[in-house]
Amino acid sequence: MPENITITVDDTTEDVTLFVAAGGGVDSVFGRAGSVVAVAGDYDTDEVTEATNLYYTEARVSANTDVAANTAKTGITAQQATDITTNNAKVTFPEAPNDGTQYARKSLGWEAVAGGGDYADGGEAGGADRTLGNTDNFSLGFLVNNLKALLLKPIATAVNWLAISPSVTGSGVTLEAEGTDTNIDINVTPKGSGDLIINGATETGDVIRIGQSVGSSNYLSFDWNNIISSGATSWSANAALSFNQNLDITAGDFFSIQSISAFKTLTDTNGEQSMLSVKPWVEQTGTAAYNGIKVDVTEKSIGDGSTGDGNNLLNLAVGGVSKARIDNTGAIFSSGTPAYADEAAAVTAGLATGDIYQTTGTAASPLNVAGILMIKQ
Repeated sequence: MPENITITVDDTTEDVTLFVAAGGGVDSVFGRAGSVVAVAGDYDTDEVTEATNLYYTEARVSANTDVAANTAKTGITAQQATDITTNNAKVTFPEAPNDGTQYARKSLGWEAVAGGGDYADGGEAGGADRTLGNTDNFSLGFLVNNLKALLLKPIATAVNWLAISPSVTGSGVTLEAEGTDTNIDINVTPKGSGDLIINGATETGDVIRIGQSVGSSNYLSFDWNNIISSGATSWSANAALSFNQNLDITAGDFFSIQSISAFKTLTDTNGEQSMLSVKPWVEQTGTAAYNGIKVDVTEKSIGDGSTGDGNNLLNLAVGGVSKARIDNTGAIFSSGTPAYADEAAAVTAGLATGDIYQTTGTAASPLNVAGILMIKQ
C-alpha cells in the first residue's frame, strides 16, 4: 500500500476511515537522499522574498542616478554629490610626481619640462653659475610693480661680462668688467641725446656731467663740443697731465682755451689777469733744464703759410691781427716795436737798456734797412 494512504477501523462503531495524504512522500531533496542540508547553489534571489532589503545588481545601480542619496556610502559630501548629479565638472588637480624631474602644469595633468625654454634655476650646486633657459638665446627681463626694471640681453658668442659686488662697512660697491679678454672696456650708452649723469648733476647738452647740479661750485662737464668746463676754482693733478691727439684733425685747433662768448670775460677792476698763466716752481739739480713754455714742432710736411701769417712757432695777435711772431726759421717779427733810425735816436727817445726797437731804414749803412730788430744797450 502506498505510504500516503492510511485506513482506520473503529471497533465500537465498526466505521472504516480511508485517509490519503496529498502529493505523497519525499524521496529526495535537490537530488540528494538521506539527511539533506542546504549547500551553495540550492537557492537564487528569485526564490527569496526581498521585502525592503534589496539585493545588489549592476542594473539596479546603473538605474539609480541620484548619487546624492548614497553619500553616506560613497564618502563624498552632499555638495559634491549634487555637483556630480548635475554634471558640474569640479575635479581636484593631482599632485606633481616627486621624482626629481621638473614638471609644468598642463590642462590634462603634469608634463615633464623639456630642455630649453624654461626660466627656472638649473639647479647647479654651491657657487656655480645658475642656468636660465639652458641653451636658449633670449633676453631676460625683470619686472617691479609689473613694470620692466632690468633687461639682460644675450650675445651668442659672449666671453666677457659685467660683475656687480656688494661691500663691507666703509667700502664702496663695485661694478667690474670680467671675462677672458686681457683688457675689457665698460661701454655706457645713453639713448638718443641723453646724458651720462653721475651724482645727480644735470645740464642740457652734456655728454658726461660729474658732481653737483648746475650753479654749484663742484662739477665737471664734458659737452657735445668736447669742451671741458668746471665750476670749481681749480683742478688738481697728482701726476703728469698729458693731452694726447689720437686722431687726425682735419680742421680747427687741437687744444683751445677761449671765452665761450662775449658775455664771458675777464672782469677784474684793478688787478692783473691772464687767460693762461704758467707759474711752475722749479727745484732741479745736476744737468737738468727746464722751459716755462716749450714748442717743438715735427714738420712732416707744411703749406706755404699764405692762409694765415706764415708758419710760426709763436704768433701773438690782437683782434685777429698779428702783432709779434717767431716763424719756423726763428726769425722774429713785431709790428708794435717802436722804430728809430739808430741807437742815438733810441737814446733820445728815452728807451731803457734792454728795450727792443726796429730800424726805420733812414740811417746810414748798415742800418739803412727798415725792420731790423735792435736791443738798446
